[in-house]
Amino acid sequence: MDRRRKENLLIIAAVAVVVIGFLFMFSKRWHSRLNGNDSLDVTRLHDATAVSSLIGRGTDVRQDFVCPYDTIKELVIIFSKTDDANAENVTVSLLDGQLPVFSQTISVQDIRSQHRTRISVGASGLKGHSLTLSISSDSDTGLALMIDEKTEAYYRIDGQALKGTICFAVYGN
Repeated sequence: MDRRRKENLLIIAAVAVVVIGFLFMFSKRWHSRLNGNDSLDVTRLHDATAVSSLIGRGTDVRQDFVCPYDTIKELVIIFSKTDDANAENVTVSLLDGQLPVFSQTISVQDIRSQHRTRISVGASGLKGHSLTLSISSDSDTGLALMIDEKTEAYYRIDGQALKGTICFAVYGN
């Protein structure tokens, strides 16, 4: 082989290694986009370091975040559940200021403790909006939320700011 041909093969091999490395690094992100989903892990769902107080009658737990998607397809929240959790309901809402964008009531019986609770949303036109995740109940539920306290952010229970972030994720595109 002549010198010129060897140089060309080395350049091609180097480019191939860079392209393969790039594909490997971003394959999870690309897979998510190919399926029409993207995800905002406001906190990494496995980073829980604490549990909030119980969500009881009249309790309102809130977390603010900026929505990076035009359409929110799904919310994922991690709850903690006591052994005596009853069959009452919890309401999960998204608010744009005071305007409700989405609300769904979930039976406590359908929630598995310390597992991902998936909630289909389907709300559009939200990119760049400051949203509030609100979780409330009109009865004593035996539920709490998993919290990541290793952050400088705050969540609120009945208006009182507490250090930490509710462990949740937003999926959309």
